[in-house]
Amino acid sequence: MDTQDYIFTKDWFDQNSRQNWDKIIPIINPKKILEIGSYEGAASCYLIEKLSKNNSLEIHCIDTWSEDYIAEEEGSSTEKRFDHNLKLAISKAEKKPKCLKHKSESHLILSKMIAEGESDFDLIYIDASHYAVDVLTDAVLSFRLLRGGGMMIFDDYLWSGDENIVYYPKIAIDAFTNVFSKHLRLVPAPITQIYAIKINEFIKE
Repeated sequence: MDTQDYIFTKDWFDQNSRQNWDKIIPIINPKKILEIGSYEGAASCYLIEKLSKNNSLEIHCIDTWSEDYIAEEEGSSTEKRFDHNLKLAISKAEKKPKCLKHKSESHLILSKMIAEGESDFDLIYIDASHYAVDVLTDAVLSFRLLRGGGMMIFDDYLWSGDENIVYYPKIAIDAFTNVFSKHLRLVPAPITQIYAIKINEFIKE
């Protein structure tokens, strides 16, 4: 293994995120970040490289690295690539970030964070299960962890890989943004991703 190079087998981040993140990430300048669905670590590595010069970053990465959604032959090797890539990004960082790896189902980790009083994330990136129930659960739980003025990014808004609509992220993202419409502001962006800023704390009315 060449420790000088990242090992990414998919270019999903470059296709869906990089161009827009190059514009948005420097503006919001997040210091505390939560990534739900990390795969090989492309997004986290990007954030470390982009932000570590001026910030002391704290990044939480949640994933199961499970063969349930990764081809059987890729399961363990995907996690190894994630570990390699994060280690390399950290080694290159001018200010060493605090990176916490949470290997578990996202709803369990998010619930634990809420129960333990974790809060004030500046950026939350949701790119895990495409099953609408999971997407909606991730959104509702993680919104509790996002600070006022923080940004939430949803990936794969128009993804459709199954005939059953409950496996489309779009219906979950639409449901969340409609129900929470008084508590967030959508930011114009390419339609493949949805960007939302939390405009106030969650208040029952």
